[in-house]
Amino acid sequence: MAGGGRLRVAWVGRPHGLRGEVRLVPDTDFPQRLLELRTVWLEGPQGAQVREVEWVRPAGEGFLVKFQGVDDRGEAERLRGAAVCVPREQAAPLPEGTYYVADLLGFEVVTEEGETVGTLQGVLRGRAHDVYVVRKGCREVLLPAVREVVREVRPECRQITVRLLPGLVEG
Repeated sequence: MAGGGRLRVAWVGRPHGLRGEVRLVPDTDFPQRLLELRTVWLEGPQGAQVREVEWVRPAGEGFLVKFQGVDDRGEAERLRGAAVCVPREQAAPLPEGTYYVADLLGFEVVTEEGETVGTLQGVLRGRAHDVYVVRKGCREVLLPAVREVVREVRPECRQITVRLLPGLVEG
């Protein structure tokens, strides 16, 4: 999750053209909602800033966006890598049994037998499915976020129960 109760929906990619446009790299299961962006928070190394969106349009697998006040390639380049965030109340409602990644980070990951695998540190987005990045000390485990592996999510306990298939974790 981004700061201040905001959810990341995209990343600012490379500039496009000379007039301040940038590519957006979606980081959401609802990428078409990026077309509805009007006001966003850009969060980067320089902190968070509110930006008005002049326009957004599809472009290949991503989107192009023009932010108000970003009028040349140099200004657009300075935004590269920033997280594009929206207030939580603007986020799309989720079906029952699904969660925003931001709400799962920090959850303890345990096996069905009760053995601690580690803490959910991140989620890698993939074409077929997401991959959970779980860490315990120096050890990192990558778990496919599929029903066969992720057996139960218990938000009230901040815990995810998994079934470790052969070969997922080195001994």
